[in-house]
Amino acid sequence: MNYSLLPLMVAVAAFAGCHGSRVEEAEHHAPAHKPADFPAAVDRLLTLHAEITNGDLRTNDPLDVFTETSDIVRWLPDLAADSDLGEEPWNSVYATSQRLETILNEVQSRRDADRYQEYQTYETEFDQLYNALLEIKQLFLAATELAADQTP
Repeated sequence: MNYSLLPLMVAVAAFAGCHGSRVEEAEHHAPAHKPADFPAAVDRLLTLHAEITNGDLRTNDPLDVFTETSDIVRWLPDLAADSDLGEEPWNSVYATSQRLETILNEVQSRRDADRYQEYQTYETEFDQLYNALLEIKQLFLAATELAADQTP
């Protein structure tokens, strides 16, 4: 082996590693529509649900209401994990998000014109699932408030 090339190989490897880090950082950039935390995600889902059920579908927005809803549902378990929720509430968030994701995949598999109608067929189940998330959000807020009261 030619040891005179060793410094050059180290420099190339270091440069490649730095470039890879920048790419990874760019990939981990949060989209603008990602909520800051679990309560904000639940609030946004409820707003989107109202938007859909009222027929206020976006026509000129590059991010349609169904895509935004699906993204937030997919992020729910991670947002809940970043909170102080216990294991049981987190498991409930996970199960609820999995069911929501299944329904939303079914809705999004329809033609654009049929998505609203398909969403409406699940309206009762959506209401139940969103109510479950609201209850967990209340647990989160109560735990956060209690922790703030106990902080010296």
